[in-house]
Amino acid sequence: MKYVIILLVMALAMPLVALDPYIMTLEECRAYIKANNLKWEAGVTPYTNMPKETLKMMLTGMYLPIESKTKNSNHIVNSNTKNPEYLDWTNVGGTNWMTSVKNQASCGSCWAFAVMGTWEAMININSNNSNIDWDASEQYMVSTCYSGGSCGGGPAGTGPANWVKANGVPDEACYPYKAANSNCNERCSDWASRLKYIKTVTNVCTSANTEAIKAALRNGPVGTAMQAT
Repeated sequence: MKYVIILLVMALAMPLVALDPYIMTLEECRAYIKANNLKWEAGVTPYTNMPKETLKMMLTGMYLPIESKTKNSNHIVNSNTKNPEYLDWTNVGGTNWMTSVKNQASCGSCWAFAVMGTWEAMININSNNSNIDWDASEQYMVSTCYSGGSCGGGPAGTGPANWVKANGVPDEACYPYKAANSNCNERCSDWASRLKYIKTVTNVCTSANTEAIKAALRNGPVGTAMQAT
């Protein structure tokens, strides 16, 4: 039986569904897309034939609690309250904390966009400034600078975020997105001085623990069940 991973950037408000949001058969995925009038198609990925339990292990979530830094800000959800049923980080306290929507085009780089997009928003949130909108270079991850992924796909777990924590990533202008595989030496000449680093990567939940995912969402957006800052 073949399976497909659905990678959801849960920064936008979405209802939790009865289907496993991480792993389902390709046929189930296509039926769900059709029933909900969604505007994308599901197909075979590099993970399609991977054993289901292996996929679940790869999709272990992670997040960094930030309330100690922002507990007095109007955008944080009080830790003593029940997890809300609806939370949209594009409009919390009337403020959009997310960075702009990106287009990965025909390159299989969703894994890089998930990490970069979540991290960019967490920089805004941790700084308590929604206008920072630092733009990380996804191409840096797709290129040979990072050996763990390419336009043919990449890891969906904590690997990419931990690599950025150790090695850093420059801004988009230093290495603009090409939607194609590329060499690391195509980055800007002053790339080393432009690196930023993820500070912390922490496991928070398994794919079955929806309440833990909701709790993580109260601290910031979640991409592929991941938060990093």
